[in-house]
Amino acid sequence: MDPVQQDVDFRSGERRTATILFSDMKDFTALSEHMDPEEMDSLMNELFSTFESIIRRHDGVVEKYIGDALVAVFGAATIHEDDPARAVNAALDFLEEMRHLNRRLESRRLSVSFRTGIHTGLIATGKRGHFEVVTGHAMSVAARLQAAAPGGSIYVSRATRDRCPNDFEFSNPVDLELRGREEPVTAFLVRGRNTHPQFDSTGFVGRDELLSELMRSFLRHDPADVGGYFVVGEAGIGKTALITRFIDRARALPDFDSAVLYARAQRYRNLPFAAVTDLVANYLGLEPTEDVERLAARIESKLAVSGESAAEFAALVTGHRPSPADSSVFVHLYAIAEAVLQSHAASPYPALLFIDNANYMDTQSRDFFQFFLKNTEARPFFLLADRAVHASIGELFKGLGQMQVPPLTREQSAELIGNLWPGGHDESTIRTILSNAGGNPLFVREYVRYARENRDVTSLPGTIQTIFLASIDGYRPEVRDLLKKLSVFVQSFTITDAIYIQEHTDGDPAIVEESMEFLLREGILMREKEECSFKHELFKKALYNSLLNYNKRILHRLVANRMREVGNPHTLRLIYHLTRAEDFEDAKNVLLNAYDHSVNMDYLRYIDLLLEKCEEEDHGTRIQFLFSKSAILFNNGNTEDADTILKEILRVAVEQKNTAFMASAYHLLTAYNMKAYAFQKAHFCGRKALAYYDMVEPSAARLNQPVNVIQLMSLTELLRNNLDESSRLIHMLSDEKYSGFKNTVEARAERYLLTGEYREAAELLDYAVKKIGSAVDDHWLSIHALAALAHWHLCDFERTKETIRELLSARSKHYSNISQFHAQLAVSCRFTGEEAAVAPNLQQAEFYAYQIRNDFDLIDALRSLTVALLILGDTEKATQLAQQGITIGLRHSAYYPTFSLLIALAEIHYGRGELQSARFFLGEAAFTVELNPLLLNRDLMLYYYLKYKLEESEKRTGYLETAYGFLEHEKAELERPALVRNFLNLRSYAKVQSETEQLRSGRGDT
Repeated sequence: MDPVQQDVDFRSGERRTATILFSDMKDFTALSEHMDPEEMDSLMNELFSTFESIIRRHDGVVEKYIGDALVAVFGAATIHEDDPARAVNAALDFLEEMRHLNRRLESRRLSVSFRTGIHTGLIATGKRGHFEVVTGHAMSVAARLQAAAPGGSIYVSRATRDRCPNDFEFSNPVDLELRGREEPVTAFLVRGRNTHPQFDSTGFVGRDELLSELMRSFLRHDPADVGGYFVVGEAGIGKTALITRFIDRARALPDFDSAVLYARAQRYRNLPFAAVTDLVANYLGLEPTEDVERLAARIESKLAVSGESAAEFAALVTGHRPSPADSSVFVHLYAIAEAVLQSHAASPYPALLFIDNANYMDTQSRDFFQFFLKNTEARPFFLLADRAVHASIGELFKGLGQMQVPPLTREQSAELIGNLWPGGHDESTIRTILSNAGGNPLFVREYVRYARENRDVTSLPGTIQTIFLASIDGYRPEVRDLLKKLSVFVQSFTITDAIYIQEHTDGDPAIVEESMEFLLREGILMREKEECSFKHELFKKALYNSLLNYNKRILHRLVANRMREVGNPHTLRLIYHLTRAEDFEDAKNVLLNAYDHSVNMDYLRYIDLLLEKCEEEDHGTRIQFLFSKSAILFNNGNTEDADTILKEILRVAVEQKNTAFMASAYHLLTAYNMKAYAFQKAHFCGRKALAYYDMVEPSAARLNQPVNVIQLMSLTELLRNNLDESSRLIHMLSDEKYSGFKNTVEARAERYLLTGEYREAAELLDYAVKKIGSAVDDHWLSIHALAALAHWHLCDFERTKETIRELLSARSKHYSNISQFHAQLAVSCRFTGEEAAVAPNLQQAEFYAYQIRNDFDLIDALRSLTVALLILGDTEKATQLAQQGITIGLRHSAYYPTFSLLIALAEIHYGRGELQSARFFLGEAAFTVELNPLLLNRDLMLYYYLKYKLEESEKRTGYLETAYGFLEHEKAELERPALVRNFLNLRSYAKVQSETEQLRSGRGDT
C-alpha cells in the first residue's frame, strides 16, 4: 500500500522574511509609583490601544504583549514589499503620540517613554493550539535592539535599514554587543522620515535613452494639457530610480524653480485624500502626527491660502476631519494645490508631480484629481509609477504616455555589479548573480548585498522572496497554498499531479483545475500540451522557500511516490525528492541501481550527501558509494581524485580484512587498467576481483558485479588478440550461478564486432533489443549502443539513424558515447538524404567531445569524429582532430584508437599528394601492426593498401592482395548489394577494389 494514502499531518504556516517591532516602556516601575493603580491601568490601556491601532493601520499585527512591552510583526498575516518601512512608520507615529501624551503629563512632572527595536529576518508562522504564532531568531534580535535603544528612540538593524534606505533619515551605524550574539549587531538610530525621494547613484545604470525621452517630453510639456508618463515595469526594475534621477536632472536645469511634489500611494493608508495630502505634506515638510492648530499655522505661513483652507488641510493630514466626504473639501484642497503651483508661477518650467505605486491611490484622491484636472489652468508634468496601468487610473489621467522600463542587459547588469561591489567578487560570482537576477536592478543589488554579507549567491535573498510573495497576497488563500505546494516539483507537473498533491495534504482537489487556469492567465504558470511549469524560476524558488521544512519533506515524499506511480521516473529527480524527504535509504537504493551511476557527474552531490548521512561504522554502504564516486570521477577525467578514493577503498578493505571490499577495489582496478590499455594489469586485477567475489555471499545486488568483471576481462583479452582466452571468459558467463543476467549478450556482441562478424552481432543485438523492452537502464543503453555500432559497420544507415536517435533520447551523460553517436548520425543523415541534419550533428559531436575530461574517452570520441569528417569530405578538420587524438594516444599507448587515427592521417596526406607525411604516419602505424594486437579489419585494409601505394619493393602487390582479402571479407559480411554500395562509397575502399581488379586483369599498376 502507498504509505502516503493515509492522512498526513500537513501543518499550517510558512517561512518568510518579516519585520519585528519590539517596544518596551522605559522606567515603568518608577512611573507606577507616582500613579494610582487604576489610573495606571487606564493609561496603559490608552497607550497600547493607540499603538495597536497604529500597527493595524500600517497592516501589521500585534503578536503578543509581554508585561509593559509590545511585539508586532509586519509581513506575517499580510505580506508587503515595504513591510520594513511600515514598521518604522508605525514606530515613528507612536513616538509622536507619546509626545502629545507627555504634554498632557507635564503638569504632573510625569513622562512616558518607549524604546523600540526593529529587525527584519526569517520567521516561521504557524499555530500553537488555537493561536497563530510567530517564531524565529529575528524576534530576539528585535528585543535586544530595543533594550539597547535610548528612551524615546528607535533602533533598527542593518537588515531593516537596507530595505528602506531612502524612506528615512538614519544615524551613522552603531555597533552593539548584544547578549546571546557572537558577533556585534550594527544598529541605526531613526532620525525621521525622508519626504523627498532619493536613490543611490551607484545603483543606476543603463537608462540614458529613457531619461532623454523624459527630459524631452518635460521640456515640451504644455500646462494646458495633461501630460507626462505612466512608468511601468516589474517590481525592482528601477521605476523609482529612473524618475528620481530624472527629477535630479530637472532640478539642475538653468533657473529651475518649479514645485516638485512626491507621494507614495500606500494601500495601508485608510485616510481620505491620502495621496493628495501626502503630496503637499511632503512638499511642505509636514508631519501627520503634529498638532492640528500648529500645522494650520505653518501652512498659512507658507502658502497664500485662507485660514479656513489651512485648517481644513491640517485636519485632513492628521486624520482629524470628521466629515471628509462633503464637497467643501474639494474647494479647500484645490485652493491648497493651486497655492503650491502659483508660488512657482515665475519658473520657466512646469511643476513635477510624482506618485509611486499609483494604482493604490485612494478613491477620494482619484476624485480630487478628476476635479482638479477639469478646473486648473496649469497642469503639472505627471509621473505615475507602478507595475502596470490599471484601467481606472488610465481613464483618469488620459493623455499620459506609457514608458516600459525593461530589464538591464547582461553588460549593464555586470556594470552595476562592478559599481556596487568594486573588486570584491570573482567571475563565477558575477555569472551566478547575472543568471539569477535576470536584469532586474533590485535583484542585482540584493544578490550583491547578500553575497557580501554571506559569501553566498545560491540562496534567495529575503527581499526578493518578499516581492514575489507580496505579488500573490491578494489571491484566495487556497490558491496561494496550492501554488506553494506546486513549487516542490523540479520541472513540470500535470493537473492530475496537482490533484494528487491536494488529496494527500488536506487540500481540496476540486479547486485544482480552476486555480491552475487562473494561474496560467496570471502568467505565473505556463503550459505545453498537458505539462505545466513555473514561468520564472526565481518565483518558484521564493514559493518553495516559504514552505515549512516539515511540509517540504511531506511534499517531496508525495512527489517521489507520484513519479513511481506514473512509471519510469527520471532518476536524478527521484533521488532529489527522496533526499529532500530525508528518505536516505530509499535514495541510496535508487542511486546505486541507476543505469548511469558510474558516469553521471550529477550524482556526485547526492553521493556526498548520502555519505554524510551514512553511519561511520556502516563500511559496506560507504564502500558502495565510494565505488560509484570513484568510477564517475575516472570516467569523467578526474583520475587524481578517483585514485584517492580508490586508495581509501583499499585502506578500509585491508583494515577491515573484508573480502567484499577487496572485490570492489580490484573491480575498479580492472576497469581502470583496461581503460588505460594496461591489459596485463587488468587481467591480473580481474582474476583477483573474481576470486574475492567468489568468497562473498551471493545476492541479486552483487551478482552483476563479477559478471561485469568477466566482461571487462573478455574485452581485455580480445584487444590483446587472445581470442581463446576471451572465448573461455565468455563461456564462464553461461555458468548457472550467473543465470538470469544479461551480460553474455553484450560480451558476445563485442567479440563479433571486433572480429568483423557484423551480421552475427546485429542479429544477436536486434533480438536482445526486442526482448529487453523500453525501460532504460545500463543494460538497455549498452545493448542499443552495440546495436547502433553493428548497423554502422553494416553500413545500414537507416537502422543506424533510428537506433542512435533512440539512444540520444535516453539523455545519457556519457559524453564520449554521445559525441560518437552524433558523428555517426551525421554520416547516416548524409547517406539517407537528411542533408540539413549533417552539420548540426557534427557540431554536437564536437561540442560533446570537448566536454570530456578523460583522455581515454576523448581519444575514442576524436577517432569517431575524425572518421566521420573524413567520410563527409572535411579533411582539414579531420586532420586537426586526428593530430590531437594521436598526441593523446601515443602518450598513453592507447594503440587501438591511435591506429585508426594514424591510418586516417596517412590516407588524408596521400590523397593530397603529401607522400612524405603519409609515409610518416604509416610508419608509426607499422609499429602497432608488428605487435599483432586485434585491430579493425577496415583499418588494416587501408594500412596494406597505403603500403602498396607508398612502398617501393617487390612485396607491393602482396600488400594489395592482403588489402583486397580484408575487402572481400567486409563485403561478404554486408551481403546486401545496397549496403555494399554504401560501403564502397566510404573513404578509399572502392579504390582497393578497382586497383586490385586492374592489377589482376593485367592492366598495370596505377
